[in-house]
Amino acid sequence: MDIDLHSPDVRAALALMQQLFDEGLVSRGHDYGGGVQAFLRGEGGVMINGTWLIGDLYKRSQQADSPMFQRYSATPFPQIYAKPSVWADNHVLAMLSDPKRDAATTQAALVFLKFLYDEGGAWARTGQLPTRRTVIASAAYLALPMRSAIASISRDGAGLPLAVARQTRVVAALGEQLSAIIVYGAPVDTSLNGLERNLSLMLRRESQFNGSP
Repeated sequence: MDIDLHSPDVRAALALMQQLFDEGLVSRGHDYGGGVQAFLRGEGGVMINGTWLIGDLYKRSQQADSPMFQRYSATPFPQIYAKPSVWADNHVLAMLSDPKRDAATTQAALVFLKFLYDEGGAWARTGQLPTRRTVIASAAYLALPMRSAIASISRDGAGLPLAVARQTRVVAALGEQLSAIIVYGAPVDTSLNGLERNLSLMLRRESQFNGSP
């Protein structure tokens, strides 16, 4: 499996990010935690982040001494291409197979997992999207702050292709190289060529490990 980092779409995305950085439209010198704190201090107008922060950010926006006081809202990422779509990820709880586990323990684990499933609305109060669309469509959920605005993510959310192995490593490598290009001025063609070569090699090795041709 090979990837292509020289398509017009890649170049256009890279050019947009470079322009935003060069024109001073994005904050600089922050890691993730620093970026969140800067937003809380009112040092940025827009923060691209996950839904899990909505609850905390909304609470802060209700405090009169906060730079965010009554100035916070949440919305899915604006539509760019023809089809409504926004990147979405999830957390998964799995019960691994264990031949040594007795039936009572297995049953207790299943009861607990069902409890988590049934209480999806409660877990979503911090901002996370519930796992069930029936909860998302419920009046109780939609009455929570900002939730009606983000409910469409359950319909339009798209994850990384399942066929891509080691997705976390791929995303990390892309992010590091994009930072090198945009922030530190690394040569575009040289950087993309090296990243394309390294990622393709990693994906081919992973495919062979999984028994794919």
